[in-house]
Order: sequence, then structure tokens, then C-alpha cells
Amino acid sequence: MKKLLLFAVVALALPAGAQTDYLVTTRGDTLYGKVYCLRQGINQRIEHISGKKRQYFNPVQVLAFRSHGEDYHTVKTANGYQAMKLIKAGYLSLYAFQPENQMTFSGLYLLKKDGSGMEFSGLMFKKRMSQFMADCPAVCQRLEEKELRRNDLEEIIDLYNACIEQKTISQADAVAFVLQWDDLEEQVKQLPDFGGKADALDMIREIRNKADRGEPVPRFLRENLRSLLSPYPEISTRLEKLLGRLQN
Repeated sequence: MKKLLLFAVVALALPAGAQTDYLVTTRGDTLYGKVYCLRQGINQRIEHISGKKRQYFNPVQVLAFRSHGEDYHTVKTANGYQAMKLIKAGYLSLYAFQPENQMTFSGLYLLKKDGSGMEFSGLMFKKRMSQFMADCPAVCQRLEEKELRRNDLEEIIDLYNACIEQKTISQADAVAFVLQWDDLEEQVKQLPDFGGKADALDMIREIRNKADRGEPVPRFLRENLRSLLSPYPEISTRLEKLLGRLQN
């Protein structure tokens, strides 16, 4: 994961649309010049040429490189590190790799940003893909129903990435919503003491906890809190907005 983050920072610093070959080392150095991928499999070597100087790297020493306008990343698999050609980027990315004893990048590999990955194969396709994408049930269902097949790989990746993006947004919204209840609690704490202040704070905490767990909030709890905070218009207005977002 740290390697992926470092490469992302380096990549953002590169000129947009640049076609110049370059190589990014695991130390964070960016070397420009000609870059070639030599040999195959676990014996890969990456050659960098700048003027009369030639350098050779193993995949474990390289984060990424561009060669002849195509991007390659070093990917850690169960068999070690290997330089793979990037085909489609996203939370789930698609790569091409060199199968054992082949110089061509004819194999396909799926890699998530959390570091988990799998070789794409037609063998037990539906079962393996459903397990790999278990965090997006809607995509798995379409796989199970054979609405999506192995020839739809890029569409499957797009659907999965869209699902993950939506889940990430939803989780961020949920966290922000809970924090708004924390802010409301702090506002009420700053009020002068009044009858029922402690009860109001307890109710806010109880509602916040239910919201955090995605549980419905009883009507009596809402109404009692409304009643206690009704003398404070600004806080009551904010409370109504928060209550309006709760599950019934």
C-alpha cells in the first residue's frame, strides 16, 4: 500500500500526457530515458538507458515505469514481485502480465488498492469472481445470474469500482452525520443550565448512537428532545434538520 501511495504522488508530479519513458524507484527517484522490460516471470529485469549510462533493476526495486508510451507497475503476487502492464486503472485495476516462459504480456491480473489480487482465468470464473467481489453484492448477483460473463471483464470492473465509490461516499456521509450530532451536543452543553438539560444531552447521545448503528429512533425520543430544546430556536432548527435525516 505504501508503494502505491508513493507512486501516486510521483505520478501526479509528471507532465500530463507525457510520452517520455521514465522509471520510478522504490526510493522515490524518477529516472528519465529509455526503459525496457527484459526477460520474463520471476527473472524480469528492467533496463534504464540515459545517454551512455545503462542501469538494471529488479522489479522489487521499481515502483513503476513507462516504456513506449505504456505504463507498468510492480505488483506483488503470491509468486513474488512482477512488472505488469496497466490496462485499466481504478480501485480495482486490470493488468497484463507475462506468464511463465513467455515474453508477451498475455496474462490478466486483477489488483485492488488494498493489495489483494487474483489472476483472471476462465476456470471457475463465476465462483472466483464472486468471492473476489463479495463486498459488492449487486455485482455478484449479476455474475450469479450470468448477466455478466467473462467476456464482460472491463464492464465488470467498471461496475465494481462504481459500487466501491458509492459505498465510500455513503460511509463518509454516515461519519459526517454522526459528527453533526456531536456538534449539537457541544452546543447544548454551552447553554445555561435549564431544567432537563442533562436529559437532553442523554437523548442526543442515544440518538447519535442509534444513527451510528443505522437503527430507527423511536418517535417519543424525538418528540421529547424537540420539547426540551424548543426554547432555543437556533438549536431547534439544527435539530429538525438532523431528525429529518434519521430512519423512521
